[in-house]
This record gives sequence, C-alpha cells and structure tokens, in this order.
Amino acid sequence: MLHKLTAGADHPLVIVARGDCTSRRALALNQDLFDRAPTLRQSQKSTFAQLLDSLNGQVLSEEFLHSISDVESMPRTLASYYIGQANREVLNCADADLLMLDSYADMNFSLWRNRAGGPRFWIHPKHLKDRASFLEQHEELGRSTLAESVAQASEFVMRIREIAPELPVLFLNQQVDYYPKLEDRQAEFYQLGALVAEQVPQVFFGGALEYDK
Repeated sequence: MLHKLTAGADHPLVIVARGDCTSRRALALNQDLFDRAPTLRQSQKSTFAQLLDSLNGQVLSEEFLHSISDVESMPRTLASYYIGQANREVLNCADADLLMLDSYADMNFSLWRNRAGGPRFWIHPKHLKDRASFLEQHEELGRSTLAESVAQASEFVMRIREIAPELPVLFLNQQVDYYPKLEDRQAEFYQLGALVAEQVPQVFFGGALEYDK
C-alpha cells in the first residue's frame, strides 16, 4: 500500500488522521517512506462517536466547551486537548490519499451529552465552571465498549468513503502500557484495529507490541 501511495505522485500525499500521538509519530519516525513530506490533517481527542455526531449534523463547538469549563485554569496541554476535541480537520478528506486511525480516544474518554440531546463531548471535572448546574443539565454516557467502538469505527470509515471513495485506511493501536488508568481496557482495545479490518475492506492494521518489547 505504501509503495502505491508514494510512487510517481505528482503532489505531496494528503493524509487525514483521526488519531493522537501514535498516528503523528508514525509519520515523523518513518519519513524515509515518503518522496516528500506528506500533508497531514489531524483531529485528536475525539471518539468515533463524536465524529459521527458531526457527520450527522450535531456539531461540537469550541464556544460550547469554553462555556462549561474554565479553560484558562487548565494546564496548557490539557487545554489544547480539551478544545481539540472540537477539531474536525479529518473530515476535510475529499482529496486524501490515506486515512489513519488509532485507538486512544475510544479507549480513554467517557462521554457526556445534554439531557435534551445534541453532540457528545468529554470533560475534565476539576475544571467545570458550575458543577451543580452542569450535572443538572447533562448526563454521563460513559466510555464505549469494544463492540461499540468497532461498530462506530466501521461506520466512520464507510461514511468517510462517501466523501473519498475507496480511501485506504491504516489503523494503529495506541500503546498504553505506561498508563495505569487504562490497564483494565488495554487487552480488549488492542484488538480494535484487527476487528475493524475484519468488517471493512481496505483497512490495514498495526498491532501493539508486547510489554517486554
């Protein structure tokens, strides 16, 4: 697949990524695979469910995220990640040559939604502006199960291919052995890419390394 994508290209490759550091570093550490640096459009910290919301017309805005949380009080990295969940660059894919996905967001984030409906989002409870009011108006949906993530990821790929037909997909597993918070979900979600590849054609996956490696 990589040979087909790089050989004889008359313009830089366009790669869209619904992924976090694993997707970004996969490109940074393998620059020798490309004739020239690819164009990367990346959306981080959004689950597949959140991106499906956007495709279904329920758009999460930065203004809303600011309205419920004191972003200024967040450490810089957290603020970037929190606001970044509203980024939808990955949906700008009509000219893309490759879609990259990884497992981190679905593995990690517990989603919320207004009780009246609307787009799903995640929060950092410590930085809510008015916790009592927030809890009154919103309900926690929790984290996706593996089965839900497989179904949502598969649907996302098919929906993206309505914009960019036959777009190949590379699905990477995010290594989280160093992150004790996700220890109880690690073994299960390390199957995510392989399970999506079983359901959707032209999806290629990279597995996780064993801990001692």
